[in-house]
Amino acid sequence: MDKKILIFIVLIVIISFALIMVYPSKDLLFSPQEAEAIFGGNWEVLQNNTNLKSIGTITIYYANSTNLTTQHSLEVESIEEEVLAGDVNNTKVEMTIVIVKFSSNSSWSEIFGNNTNYYKYNGYYITYSATSFTYPKTIIVAYKGSTLVEITLDGYQASFAQVKEILSYLNV
Repeated sequence: MDKKILIFIVLIVIISFALIMVYPSKDLLFSPQEAEAIFGGNWEVLQNNTNLKSIGTITIYYANSTNLTTQHSLEVESIEEEVLAGDVNNTKVEMTIVIVKFSSNSSWSEIFGNNTNYYKYNGYYITYSATSFTYPKTIIVAYKGSTLVEITLDGYQASFAQVKEILSYLNV
C-alpha cells in the first residue's frame, strides 16, 4: 500500500477517535446478534458513538506514478464508531468499526485505485488483510460512494466470506 494512502487512513482514524467522543449515538452499526451469527460466541457492544458535526476541509496530497502531488478537498460529514467485544472459542476478540462519510466521492477512486489490490463486493471496493502470525488480526478498509469503512478484528482471523457478511449487515 502506498505510504501516502496509509498516512491518510491513519489520519482519518486519529481524527475519528478524537471527534467521535463529542456526539454519542444510540443506533448500532452492527449488532451483537449479527456478530454472533457470523463468528459465533457471545458478543456485546462496548462503545457506540457518532459525530454528526461537519468537520471543515481535509486536504489530501498523493503521488500518482510519475505525476507530482495533486490536491483534493474532502469535507467530513459524519464519523461513526462502534466497538464490540466477543468471546469466540474461549478467545477474546475485539471488533472496531469506523465509518466516515464525506461530502464527495470524487477522490476515492483516485486514492484507492492507484497501486492497490482490492476486491469488489456489493458496491464496495475492499482492501482486506488477515493473519494469524504471532497474533490473529483482520483489517478491512472499504469504500462505497462517499463512505469509507474501516473494520479491525483483534484476536480473530476472519475469512473473506465473513468480511462480506459484515459489510452486507452495515447500513451505509
